[in-house]
Amino acid sequence: MAFKKQQPGFARYVMFFLMVLFVIFFMSYQDLVWGQRSLGFKGLVPPPNAKKEKISGKIVSLDLPLIKIKNLWGVSNVFIGPPSFLTSQGFLLQKGQHVEILAAPVKVEGKRIFVAFIVEEEKTGRKVFLRDHKGEPIWWGGNPRSGSESQGRPGAKTD
Repeated sequence: MAFKKQQPGFARYVMFFLMVLFVIFFMSYQDLVWGQRSLGFKGLVPPPNAKKEKISGKIVSLDLPLIKIKNLWGVSNVFIGPPSFLTSQGFLLQKGQHVEILAAPVKVEGKRIFVAFIVEEEKTGRKVFLRDHKGEPIWWGGNPRSGSESQGRPGAKTD
């Protein structure tokens, strides 16, 4: 049984093709795994005229930067922001915790989610300011002063 000898460059083409497929797969997989997490880091900013709503309830899912809040009206998806910012502010969220969130609704990939401006622990009253009055993330260097609803320096906590 004789094997046909392949061209010398054929192996290089096959390796190149496999590498391209690997890169495409890796990028697609990375987007599936990290796609939701990258939203806030790449510019999830609500429109300036977005109406803010208060959402109160219990955290039923905590997959930062997204959390799910359950209340009498159902479950709301809320984009909080990078976990590192919350940690740097000494603010810890836990599943089962009751919170009140001031947030603006936005559409992302056809789904309605809320973008949090202020998160308050209902039990202690501690707050963390996440966005300024224009919706710019404070971890980008925004200013939380927006009239009577916030006070203090960027990311300031109140006890």
